[in-house]
Amino acid sequence: MTQSPTQGGPQPPPASEDVPQVQFQTGTTATTDSLLDAGKDALPRLTQVTLLTHVRHHRTNSHIPLLSYAIEEESDELVIELVPKKRDIHVLCCRGLVAVSVRFAMKMYEWQHVGVSMNLISKVLLVQYDNQSTEVHLNVSIDQVSPDNLLEVKAGGRLVVGQKLSSIQGDFSRLETLEGDLADYRIYDGALSGEQLKEWSKCRATSITQPPLISLVNGRLEKVGNVRFTNTTAGILCGRSFNRFNIFFTEKMNFHGGLSWCKKLKGNLVVPKNQFDNEREWASVAQYKDQCSESWTYLYWLGIEADPQTFEWRGVTDNQSLSYTNFLPVYQKASKQYECVAAVSHNKYKWAACHCEIETCVMCTFAFIPRLKLRGLCRFTLLDVDFSFRRNSNQSLVFDGMSHVQILKTNDTWAMRSRLYEDLWGEMIDARPGAFPLGVHVWKIYNDKCGDDQVMAGESSLAVLEANS
Repeated sequence: MTQSPTQGGPQPPPASEDVPQVQFQTGTTATTDSLLDAGKDALPRLTQVTLLTHVRHHRTNSHIPLLSYAIEEESDELVIELVPKKRDIHVLCCRGLVAVSVRFAMKMYEWQHVGVSMNLISKVLLVQYDNQSTEVHLNVSIDQVSPDNLLEVKAGGRLVVGQKLSSIQGDFSRLETLEGDLADYRIYDGALSGEQLKEWSKCRATSITQPPLISLVNGRLEKVGNVRFTNTTAGILCGRSFNRFNIFFTEKMNFHGGLSWCKKLKGNLVVPKNQFDNEREWASVAQYKDQCSESWTYLYWLGIEADPQTFEWRGVTDNQSLSYTNFLPVYQKASKQYECVAAVSHNKYKWAACHCEIETCVMCTFAFIPRLKLRGLCRFTLLDVDFSFRRNSNQSLVFDGMSHVQILKTNDTWAMRSRLYEDLWGEMIDARPGAFPLGVHVWKIYNDKCGDDQVMAGESSLAVLEANS
């Protein structure tokens, strides 16, 4: 009989140690060619099984498979998947003998922790999703079981991660894929206890005596297609604080225009809190110095203003004294003449006081991922309705739909493109130079179900929504 994993084995990594991570769907379009494949004969006969993984979603889909195992006679011999529209985790097993749905709360762009432990001998299923623990007693009657149809996971099938098998040959669908990351992925021959699942979900020291059957590091999973292996740390996986991110705008604005623009996006002008942040932020955008300066070498606004009573520099958002500064010596104290502050390009990492009406570039900082909604769509549109934006490699503004659409700037024009439907696209029709797709704009959409070359109901707006706490 299969033994449950118990204490006494290797410990999980410390907070700073590397943890294996894999990203799926790394190309510009959604594909069925993005998976990890354990091949056939992936699993032995199992009466107990556990899946552990951390997952971070970049986009949603109809079904998001975390584990898909098929045998010749049954494509869903063992399936653990998320169904976002129903807010369910589905656990399917054993040629239809087990079909369980457990509620869950899905988050975008944040690490979440999933543990599923199934004991087919005691008929108990345990599901851990972040802090939510669920125990389900499997309702399998003796009438459903026969010598030819035992309550077990049959051996000899094919197992994949990142796609859902519709047959042992594959027959994948782009609507049943994982678009995001997995970290520390493990499958065990054994059923972990509820307490072990809870401890593991918090990156605590849960010990396991036996090695996993399948993991990201034991050589059982072959990379196929658009897949990227990287590393993260336990501290990042289970850290409870959200890391702020910045977006940089080369469109020049005066101080109050830049401040207003950041607030419209639900952010604030950046204010470095320490030397490391200041130098990192400056270095990330110094290449744009020629685009940001009309006079002298101003690079981007800082969220700092002079106190008119004390001539002390204070943060615009909290009106507090600054814990860190890096002014050129002549600007250490504020004055009536120069009441605003910008980073400069001619002297690395330094700040200078200046007139608030000059125009330079803007760096906005965000404490959460803003949510946006696209309005004015027809009922049957293929376009996403819900959007957000987040950190990216060049700190530019790209709006990501929850499923497949991106809104991004191409050749000085804002355009929509779909990762799922190659012929579906749109462009913003706007006479104002430098306009952003926030507020009310006219879009021309091609190859949507609303009709080709359609100007959408006159106008469509992309409006920032308040983020949930």
